[in-house]
Amino acid sequence: MSKKILNVVKVGSNVDYRTSESFAFPSCMASLMQFLGEDYLIDEYVYENKTYINRWANQEFMAATGMAFGLLWSKDFRLNSLDLTLVNPHDLTIEYAFDWAGYNYQIIDRDDNYQYLKSEIINAIDQNHPVLAFGIFGSSECSLIAGYDNYGKVLIGWSNQDHENLLKETNGMFRKENWFDHLWKIVLIKEKTTRRTTFKDIFKRAIQILEEPISFDCVSGIAVYDYWISFCLNPLLNSIDSESLKQRFDYHNLLVNTLLEARLKASDFLRMVYNQKPLESLVKCTKYFYDIHDICKELLHTLQDYQDFLDEENRKICARYLLKIKMLEFKALDGLKVLVQELS
Repeated sequence: MSKKILNVVKVGSNVDYRTSESFAFPSCMASLMQFLGEDYLIDEYVYENKTYINRWANQEFMAATGMAFGLLWSKDFRLNSLDLTLVNPHDLTIEYAFDWAGYNYQIIDRDDNYQYLKSEIINAIDQNHPVLAFGIFGSSECSLIAGYDNYGKVLIGWSNQDHENLLKETNGMFRKENWFDHLWKIVLIKEKTTRRTTFKDIFKRAIQILEEPISFDCVSGIAVYDYWISFCLNPLLNSIDSESLKQRFDYHNLLVNTLLEARLKASDFLRMVYNQKPLESLVKCTKYFYDIHDICKELLHTLQDYQDFLDEENRKICARYLLKIKMLEFKALDGLKVLVQELS
C-alpha cells in the first residue's frame, strides 16, 4: 500500500526553484500553505543576473514564530543552535506558526509508539494532508511528508537538505526508511479557523526573544554577541589543533549565515507590514535589520577559510563587525518597543 501527494512544492533553498529558504520549518509551512491554496504572495526578484522566487509565506512564518528575530549560541559549538525553532519552547514555535496560518493542528510526540504514529501519518496522507515531521534525519529539523510506501515503512517527502545517499522519487522527493529511529514529533494539520495572531503580538514576541538570555541550553538573543566577540578575541585560538580550529571557524561561518538570512527575513516582514501600517518606527526597524544583513555579508568576506582564523587581526575585524551588529540590535529592540506602543 502506498500513496504520494505529488503537487507539494519542494522546501528549502534550492537551485531548481531558486528560493532563499534555509530554515526548514518556515519553508515547510510555506509549502504546506501553498498546497492548501492559501493566498500568500509569491513574486520574483533578480540578483546577480539570476531570477529568484520569493515566497512571502516564508518571511511571515519566520516573523510569526520569532525565528527572524532570534539568535542562539552553543558554548560547545553544537549545530543545534543553528535551529532557530529553539528560540522558544519548541511546541510554542509550532503554535505560533499555526496561529498565524489560521489552522488547528495536533502535535504527536514519538513516545516509542511506532504503529500508532505510522497509522496517523498514513491516515493524514490518505486524506491528502501533508505531515510535518521533526527529527527523522537525526537532527531537530523539520521535513514535510507527502507520501508513504510499503504500508508506511518508507516515508516520502521534502527536506531542506539534499540527502544524496537516499533513494529519490522521480520528482526529487526523498524516500526514507527507518524514519522512526530518530523521530522527535509529528504535526498534523486540522480544521481551518481564523488567524489568531496580530502584528503587535509578533513584535512583542520579537522583543522577548531579543531580550531573553537563555533558550534551551543555548545563550539567546542579544546576549549572544558578548560570547561571540569574546570567542573571536580569544588568544587560545592560536594554539589549538587544526581540526578544532576548523570546527570553530565552520561554526562561526554558519552562525553568520544564520544571522544574515534571519535578519533579512525580519526586514522583509517589517517592510510588508509598512504597506499596511505606514509608521516611521517600521521604517527605522526595517533599516536596522537590513543593515545587520549587510554587515553579515561583509563579515563573511573577512575570512576565506579556517586558516584565516589564525590571524589575530582578522579576528579583531570580526569582533568589530559583531559589535556594530550588537549596537544595531539594541536600536532595533528600542524601535520595536516604540512600535508596540504605536500599535496599542
